[in-house]
Amino acid sequence: MKINSSKIPLKVILESREQALNMMRNKRKLREYDNNIRVGFDETPMQKNLYKKIKVDLDKGQSDGEMNLYIRYVNSVPKIFVQKN
Repeated sequence: MKINSSKIPLKVILESREQALNMMRNKRKLREYDNNIRVGFDETPMQKNLYKKIKVDLDKGQSDGEMNLYIRYVNSVPKIFVQKN
């Protein structure tokens, strides 16, 4: 199957929040099918700005040598966590 390389967003509306969260948890499976597929939530400008601030903190922590940090959403709010080995 050949897929057009242009980036055209597709809006998907699901019946419940649980279905949307389940899809987000399993989005890697879509990437295994085709590496060009990207899945994400439609975020408000406030949510985007909050994520950018958290990302700056994450990048700073990683540049300070803490390579096991990651961002996880808790109650729809991004937070930085330390990955346990």
